Amino acid sequence: MKTKIYIPSDDALEALISTPNLSWEKIADHYPPSVGVRDWRALHKSKHWRKFYSAYELAVSWESADPFLPREIQAWFGNSAELLAVIPEHKTPLPGGRRPSQTDALAFICNENKVYAVAVEGKAHESFGPTVGEWRKDESDGKIERLKFICQTLGLPYPPANKIRYQLLHRTASALIEAERFHADCAAMFVHSFAYKQPRENSESFADFLSFLKLFNISLDDKKPYTNAENGKPLYFAWVSTQR
Repeated sequence: MKTKIYIPSDDALEALISTPNLSWEKIADHYPPSVGVRDWRALHKSKHWRKFYSAYELAVSWESADPFLPREIQAWFGNSAELLAVIPEHKTPLPGGRRPSQTDALAFICNENKVYAVAVEGKAHESFGPTVGEWRKDESDGKIERLKFICQTLGLPYPPANKIRYQLLHRTASALIEAERFHADCAAMFVHSFAYKQPRENSESFADFLSFLKLFNISLDDKKPYTNAENGKPLYFAWVSTQR
């Protein structure tokens, strides 16, 4: 079967996102298909590329499932869901800085005749990084511009609470931006947790995620979308776990 995983390149990114009438189907015109986990490895320069760390485990999870969905994500959507395409380490440019938001995997999934743009963030005993309060220390004009843009995109008041993890904000904004750019019907932000030593290995990150969801008055249990995003796209959230 043909792979549904496509490997990005900086050279092709600008051409991809400036393509008229962009859709997930255009991805294959710009990015080559993956030939395996080694292609994901080439996108990383991190010491964390090894077993039991999220970058490696996420690559294995998607590559071993291709051309289908990893079973944890399939379970959330249901048996009828279909993987359309996935791009590891996809970059979403944001204003107010030189660095884009880099999503671990941007997946396009069809379910019940709707296409979802899903930003997947892998976690394996890593944190979500600095809080908003920590990130805003020595605040620059660029940081103010970026955070205001993120809040506007998400339909949230500015500034968000200092205790919120900044990574969760810009990653979720990226899902909405890419849903708009690729003409998807819905956006979603999934955390894929890999816990191998004990079931509660990522419990601190899970607590941070629940605090983040309070901004949207969303519960993980009912799978209802948040609908106040700037572009009007329904926005879903999920935490899925792989345990060994």
